[in-house]
Amino acid sequence: HDGRSALPVTHRIIENDTAAGQVITKGDANEQADMLPISYYDIIGRVCLHIPVIGRLLAPLGTLLGKIGIIAIVFGGVLLCEVSRRLRR
Repeated sequence: HDGRSALPVTHRIIENDTAAGQVITKGDANEQADMLPISYYDIIGRVCLHIPVIGRLLAPLGTLLGKIGIIAIVFGGVLLCEVSRRLRR
C-alpha cells in the first residue's frame, strides 16, 4: 500500500514532469504541495464545472443528524403522498 486513498480527490496540478509522466498536485485548502507525485495513468478526470459553496451546504448531510434528517424528509414525503392518495378517494 503506497499511502494513497482509494477515493478520488480533486487537487490542482502545480507541476508537470513530462519525462517521468507524473504531476505534483496541491489541494486549494492546503499550504503545501502533496508529498507523492501522481502518475499520468492515475488521473481519472478533469474538473469542468464547479458550484461555489455547494460543498459547505451539503457537508452536514454526511453527519448522523443529516442522514436522519434525509430519512425523515423522505419518510414525510411518502407519508404525504399516501395521505393525499387516500383523500382523493
